[in-house]
Amino acid sequence: MNQVFDFSRFRLLVGRHWVENRQRYILSLSAIGGLVLLWFIFLFLMERRESAVPTQIQTGTYYFVLFASGCLYASTIFSSLGSKGRGINYLSVPASHLEKLLVAILYSVVLFFISYTLVFYVVDIITLQIFNPIAKSNFVAASGGREYNWVKLANVFSSEEFMGEPVPITFLYYVLLAYFAVQSVFMAGSIFFSKFSFIKTFILLLVVGLLYWLSIFLTATNLVPKGDFADEGLLAYKVVDASGEALITLPAWLIYTGKYLLQYGFPPLLWLASFHRLKEKEI
Repeated sequence: MNQVFDFSRFRLLVGRHWVENRQRYILSLSAIGGLVLLWFIFLFLMERRESAVPTQIQTGTYYFVLFASGCLYASTIFSSLGSKGRGINYLSVPASHLEKLLVAILYSVVLFFISYTLVFYVVDIITLQIFNPIAKSNFVAASGGREYNWVKLANVFSSEEFMGEPVPITFLYYVLLAYFAVQSVFMAGSIFFSKFSFIKTFILLLVVGLLYWLSIFLTATNLVPKGDFADEGLLAYKVVDASGEALITLPAWLIYTGKYLLQYGFPPLLWLASFHRLKEKEI
């Protein structure tokens, strides 16, 4: 039997995790669905029952709850390591560290995202089916017979607007990539921090973000010459000085390599760090 990865052993570990946590997962998803439902009802009442929840509010709600609940859940995926008794039991499970990490990724990243999206859309569809007819009758009566605009179901993965502002069609795709990157940080935090992992990881993200923007500000004000990016975007920088303008271009391969690393590199790198930390973990 392979000591690093064995599919039969992995399948048993997936089943064991579900048996041990299914009640918590079902209750958590039910609570998330209930909170989204209450939020939509509140918004409907605030509109005096004359309009269903707009598509932009649907999309904003989806991503806000996704970030909050997804990161919170990821920060608890290795919570067993925070307790000596549960930690010893977890580490003594006859499975490799890779299999344990893959189970954590399967549940916290893949299955959570799919389950949350299904729950959100079930709540969204039901509320629209109930709210639209009520809003139509109230709107027509209050507006003197004007036609009611039926609110449609939002596409949370592709939109040219976000929270009322025009955005590129790929904007929500990048928001989703950012979510997976941030969630992977919280999953790594659940291994690196035995106690209060969510709070500690959140504070760490704030500090890193502050240092990052501070470094960008200092670089832009002290090191980079006065100017602006040209029409080519980040590939060219237009320097303005007393002698006129000069165009500084960067190699396209360098820009695109950095771009793809930023977009897709963070989750795998953090999963790799989590794997090595899990191998070193002792209770």
